[in-house]
Order: sequence, then C-alpha cells, then structure tokens
Amino acid sequence: MFRRKQASHFNSSDSEQRQAKINELRAALGPMPARGEKYCSEACLARYLEARNRKVDKSRKMLEENLKWRAISRPEDIHLPDVSVEAETGKMYRATFADREGRAVVIMRPAKQNTSSHEGQLRYLIYTLENAVLSLPEG
Repeated sequence: MFRRKQASHFNSSDSEQRQAKINELRAALGPMPARGEKYCSEACLARYLEARNRKVDKSRKMLEENLKWRAISRPEDIHLPDVSVEAETGKMYRATFADREGRAVVIMRPAKQNTSSHEGQLRYLIYTLENAVLSLPEG
C-alpha cells in the first residue's frame, strides 16, 4: 500500500560532491544574520539542495525567500495561547506517532472547523507545522 521514499539524490558514494555543493551554497548565501544561522545547518542546506535538484542558485533563492518570510512572519513567536481558539476543536494536531521514515505526522480534520478567520487559521497551521518540525530528531 505505501511505498518507501526513494533514495536521496545524495548517496554515500558521492559524499564529497554533496559536501562541495553544501559549501558552494553556504558561500553563495554569504554572511548570515544570527537568526538565519539557526535555519542553515548542514542538514537544512542539503534539504534545500535536494528540493532544487542540486542547483545552487535555485536553492539559494528558495532559502533566502524562506528566511525573508521567517523574518516577517516570525513563526517562532506564535505560542499556543495565541491560537487556542483555533485549537479548541482538535481540527489539526501533531500525532503521537511518526511515519515509517521517523517524521512527525500532522492530522488535519476539516470537519472540525470552528472559525472563519483566515489569519487565525493560518497562524494555527504555522504553529502546528513548526511544532511538528521541532519534534523531529536531530538531522
């Protein structure tokens, strides 16, 4: 029924090439502000490269846009009391189990929708996804 995720574009036989691409992306990004460094770990840079088929320019652009969004939206400043009205019905939550790859699972139940505030719903989605990401093991 479920298929395993295909192997990463980076495999163990080309770890030097992987590291070279990561270093190239890090150099292309230039100096990072302190807030940005948190989201530019080696594993994070590898994910951006993989998402853009190892193309450094596209990966850089995607990461810069994400960092810009984070600076404006400040998702780390959204706390449960801020979105508690949205969370009341259990319309979305992080599951207590992980998928086969060890990733967090977010359950969404649209039938439990309880508000019409687009902004509130978006903030709750961001809160839930950030919470799921923070629950992942290192790397």
